[in-house]
Amino acid sequence: MTIKTSVALTIWLSITVTALQAQDTTTHKIELATSVQAFNTTDQPITGVQVRQQITFFPTKRIGVALGVGLGLQSSPPTDYGDNVTVLKNIYDRNIIQSDISLVLRPIATRRHILSLSVGIAALRQITTRADCVYVRLNPLNQQNEIYAQPNVSDQRVATPVVGASYQFRVSPRFALGLDGRLTWGTGGQRISSVGVSGNYRFNVSAASLGLPPIAADELTWGVRGAANISGQYERSAGEVWLTRLAAGVWVQVPVSVSWAMRGELTYVQRGYEVEKTTQAGYTYLPASSRANYIDATLLFRNELSEHWHLFLGPHLSFFLNGTYQSNGTSYPVNTGINSGLTLGTSVNITRRIALDARYVRDIIRFGSQPYGGFQGFQLGTSVGLNR
Repeated sequence: MTIKTSVALTIWLSITVTALQAQDTTTHKIELATSVQAFNTTDQPITGVQVRQQITFFPTKRIGVALGVGLGLQSSPPTDYGDNVTVLKNIYDRNIIQSDISLVLRPIATRRHILSLSVGIAALRQITTRADCVYVRLNPLNQQNEIYAQPNVSDQRVATPVVGASYQFRVSPRFALGLDGRLTWGTGGQRISSVGVSGNYRFNVSAASLGLPPIAADELTWGVRGAANISGQYERSAGEVWLTRLAAGVWVQVPVSVSWAMRGELTYVQRGYEVEKTTQAGYTYLPASSRANYIDATLLFRNELSEHWHLFLGPHLSFFLNGTYQSNGTSYPVNTGINSGLTLGTSVNITRRIALDARYVRDIIRFGSQPYGGFQGFQLGTSVGLNR
């Protein structure tokens, strides 16, 4: 196991242990925050827009651990619409995807006002598209010359420090409105600064928060799970065919209230796809195939909507084990990497021990370099409890 894999797995286990300790309900321990921010980068004069989601767990009143995900767009409209050449030459588009883990400190936390400071590590991905060149090509359908732009796409990934500050005004014990700012370091000395408005909701998921006796943390259940994994690329391409492969692993679940539970899973997952040779708009896509095997570490927040029926959502880390990639019959080396993303789905108990589930799994951030990106797909599985 590489050092990078060990660090990521340690972080996931720490988050799991911290979350499972959320039994003390002297105050609202969990906070969900949504913010809309304007952001700027030091390498471009363009102002972008970002939407950010964050969940924070507070073991004490003034110290917390936060997980955040931000999605941003920085796009430059053409400066001159007088002719097609000028329009195409000014193509610029940048997508920013950031996930981070931070330590949150609250030097001010009164009945109405909260000031928070944070410092952490972010996984930052920037996908930038520019016009590399503009050329004229004959359209075979109407036999007319048309102007096209050859795009130049760069995909940068980096692990980087991030700091932040926010102010909240408590509208009620659970709701707050405020301002949120953040500074992230990119590649080559680049800095990304953002500021915007946020809405915050604080709550508990423990039994005591509902006025019921606390549920002992040792009332956990565990078992095994097997599934058919229907997977494809993170971004689908022409002629792509999703493959059905296998997933199998173990799980441990602990209740935190009458209707809420947290479940950790460790699963061996086979992923892959194939691309058939196809021609679209005058372009020919060569045949390709990918097979990759991972160990998935998943943390699910499960809610019982009605008897025997659950919905669940949570983050996952996928640790690369081995794999192969071929394009037009030529094999290419595959480098190790880690994917992080989200898992969501539903399950139904058909007996006290056996449950059927359906879930959607999508990678968001990728670490490492490979001739393919992350994966997405559906799993249809069966879970069996072994200690009930």
